[in-house]
Amino acid sequence: MVLRVVTSDGKETTETHRIEKTTDAAFARGWHYTIEGIAELYFQKDSAGIVRTIAEKDLDKAVLSRFTSGDPLIVPGLKPGQSIKSAHKVEVFGLSNLTDVTHSGSLNVTYTYVGTYRVTVPSGTYDAALIRWNYTGDVGPATIKDSQYRFLANGAGEVAMIQIRSISALLIYNDHTKRGKLLERMQ
Repeated sequence: MVLRVVTSDGKETTETHRIEKTTDAAFARGWHYTIEGIAELYFQKDSAGIVRTIAEKDLDKAVLSRFTSGDPLIVPGLKPGQSIKSAHKVEVFGLSNLTDVTHSGSLNVTYTYVGTYRVTVPSGTYDAALIRWNYTGDVGPATIKDSQYRFLANGAGEVAMIQIRSISALLIYNDHTKRGKLLERMQ
């Protein structure tokens, strides 16, 4: 998938997303989702059939974050307006040493199925479920507040997304961004 990304300052770029079965033994029985040059996510299905994000590589910061239990991607059976909450242990590793935890903490997630909407983006018109993730937590020195709104359509995946992020780690790291994504085309 190729997505158009627009940031709050008006800058536009594109991202290429790919999903395939993982070949990484540490994440076997799952899928590898690549946002080319930016991040890699690893998904697995749990015993209840819920697909969860169990790890994420931030290629810019050269870290791997592991989530226990994983963050839900799709929750079967949830009705419009319903929410579930979950808590996750987070461990962060430098990509150069995946055995040494550099930071740890927790994330609390509220996952809400907002409803289904007809969405028109550059690649076409879709009937898409709108899912909202609200994240709060502390990992190492960082305080995290993140809201993501994703329109997910059968056969296409993510067709549109809005993210409002606020991560503060004293003077070390700060990320206060707003961005949107629109599906331009399927490859």
